[in-house]
Amino acid sequence: MRKQAGLYLILFLFLCVCGSPCIPRAFSKQAKPEPVVLQLKWKHQFQFAGYYAALEKGLYRDAGLDLTVAEGGYAKQTVDEVVSGRAQYGVTNSEVLLHRLRGEPVVVLAAIFQHSPLVLVSHRDKGITSPQNLVGKRVKMSLQGRDTELHASFLNEGISLNALEIVDASVTAQDYLDKNLDALSAYVTNEPFYLKQAGIPYVTIRPNHYGIDFYGDCLFTTEEEIAKHPDRVKAFLKASLEGWIYAMQHQDEMAALIHDKFNSEKSMEHLLYEACAMDALVLPNLVEMGHMNPGRWEHIAETFVRTGIIKPDYSLEGFLYNPNPEPDFRWLRRSLGIALAALLGAGVIALILFNSNRKLTREISFREKVELEMQALKNLFEDAINSMPSVIAGINAEGRVTLWNRKAELETGLSADEARGQNLTDVLPELDFLMEKVRLSAKTGEISRKNKVERKVQDQVRYADVTVFPLSEGLESVAVVRVDDVTEQVRVGEMMVQAEKMISLGSLAAGMAHEINNPLAIIMQNAEVVLNRVSPGLAANQTAAEKAGLSVQSIYAYLELRGVLQMLQYIREAGEKAAVIVGDMMGFGGNTRGNFQKENLDDLLDVAIKLAQNDYDLARKYDFKNIEIIRDYRFPDIPLLCERSGIQQVILDLLRNAASAMRRGDAGSGRQKIELRTSREGDMVRIEVEDNGPGMDEATARRVFEPFFTTNEVGEGTGLGLSASYFIITQSHKGKMTLETTPGLGSKFIIHLPIMGPAGQNPDDMSQSGSSSV
Repeated sequence: MRKQAGLYLILFLFLCVCGSPCIPRAFSKQAKPEPVVLQLKWKHQFQFAGYYAALEKGLYRDAGLDLTVAEGGYAKQTVDEVVSGRAQYGVTNSEVLLHRLRGEPVVVLAAIFQHSPLVLVSHRDKGITSPQNLVGKRVKMSLQGRDTELHASFLNEGISLNALEIVDASVTAQDYLDKNLDALSAYVTNEPFYLKQAGIPYVTIRPNHYGIDFYGDCLFTTEEEIAKHPDRVKAFLKASLEGWIYAMQHQDEMAALIHDKFNSEKSMEHLLYEACAMDALVLPNLVEMGHMNPGRWEHIAETFVRTGIIKPDYSLEGFLYNPNPEPDFRWLRRSLGIALAALLGAGVIALILFNSNRKLTREISFREKVELEMQALKNLFEDAINSMPSVIAGINAEGRVTLWNRKAELETGLSADEARGQNLTDVLPELDFLMEKVRLSAKTGEISRKNKVERKVQDQVRYADVTVFPLSEGLESVAVVRVDDVTEQVRVGEMMVQAEKMISLGSLAAGMAHEINNPLAIIMQNAEVVLNRVSPGLAANQTAAEKAGLSVQSIYAYLELRGVLQMLQYIREAGEKAAVIVGDMMGFGGNTRGNFQKENLDDLLDVAIKLAQNDYDLARKYDFKNIEIIRDYRFPDIPLLCERSGIQQVILDLLRNAASAMRRGDAGSGRQKIELRTSREGDMVRIEVEDNGPGMDEATARRVFEPFFTTNEVGEGTGLGLSASYFIITQSHKGKMTLETTPGLGSKFIIHLPIMGPAGQNPDDMSQSGSSSV
């Protein structure tokens, strides 16, 4: 007894000193759950519903686990992820047995699918119904472990894989529509849904019809996980199986959860189809969830031997999980030996470590301080470049992006991660000239610039000044490129040039109109005089005719018969019309801004229509004779306080836009027409200008009043007309201007103006000075 007591005392001291990890610790719920990773074999779908159920219902959390569910795919091999330690648990099919027999320390915990969903599918019109029909045919399946059951079904039928024309590649949804393939691997829970949706008749070749009935999805882990965390394994397995029971009993709820929370690529209809198909594979009402039969695993191994996939000298020892293994005290003797050796050197090592630890602590503290300062500087730098209104890009010697700020992300739609590593000319193709400047700047150390570079940003032409800043040698980037948007400055400059031209043209037109008035007056006056001189009703005409030996009645009759009198009348009427046009032009071009006068709204609109009809620029592009102008004036005959030339400019711009729109597209119905309507709404006048042109889409309508925005071809306008009109109505007159439009049905601009003017003055109190009437 004393000897045995001494042994236990040594054991107790050893455990106290070394804290041996060899003894399993009781698993208990901790304040902070233990993080574990479950690696799935494929994307999120109902195939893994039990794990989502356990996660959503808190079963893992209650077991003291913080579970991360890792989505799978072709690029991830589930067994590799678990064996490497990147995941603690995994889901795969019966190929897990092959990995075990090839020396990998995997242990299967449970078989969720009692029957495998793996099959071959073929178009029904190919007449393929068995493995024998596929000899010499094109079969798309993996030669890796995931399609092992299909390989075994061929070999079990005496068909060598060399007898097939195997396309060794991952199967995509598009492959199932490919008539050049005779059969493809598929899951009965998945691909048949696509085929049914596409209306394609198909047949399935199931391995279990040919003596191959393997388990489907199996939950597994490693020997190391079981040895180090036996209670965690038990807790994880229990929570997972409870989750699976719940999932199969609440399929609608789980399908909605997977669709909404786990962002499954499948529709709700597809997820429910998958759930229904799984009932026949999981057998939740017939077999205990996760049940495994050792004899069946033995049969699967024998199948591998029979088909030549593995050698007959195999062993399944340790492959099947045993939650209650018999205690093994061999670890005790090993641990005691290790403890004695450790105790001998512990004192010396402890002294060395004590001295080193003090020095190391100081060093770590200094490094942490430096790292914090470096991180702060990095954050400051990133905040600075991301807050800049310019596009900032760093590039290396090969022209690849190393730095990409937030403005660059917004303009290109590429995140910094997406842009980094790409050629600058691929992400900013309009800067293809830049690399030569980068090399020159890096060589000379001088800043390089190019101004007014034309760019295409979100389908709009923009202008930018591009600057290249060379960097010091030894950095990842050799230069930083700054792209400053100068579109507004360029367009303002163009507008100022255009404005200067228009001022000059306005002055020239006013001078010409004044000069034209003089010969017009002479023409009109002399045409009137000629008509008077041949009139028989004047005594002076009679006297002059008698002196010449003629009769004034004969002269008048002759001129009338020859149409001369009618021609003179035409001359007079044409002169009067020209005088009215010149008067309207002088009135519109006069400097009357800021002078609010009493105006007759109907007359004001009619003058604007006349100006539009005599506009040379409009006439050469679109003949106003082909446009029906409809006037529907219902505003009462009371004066409107407004700025005459401003309102005329607005109406003229709206008529121009309507005519231009109808020139670019067919009218919505019948002949092109523009309708002007007026009415009174309380203390406001409502003016509508409506056309039956092509209308506008929502994006265009939203921007129509923006400065410089235009849908015209280059050179046909500055894009300032409607923005200027909007300013005149809303700012100068304190009114409102809105747009109603429908693509294909035309556009309607609606103007509301205060009848009493922007300040609400009474028309009778307004000064009459500065009137622009002609």
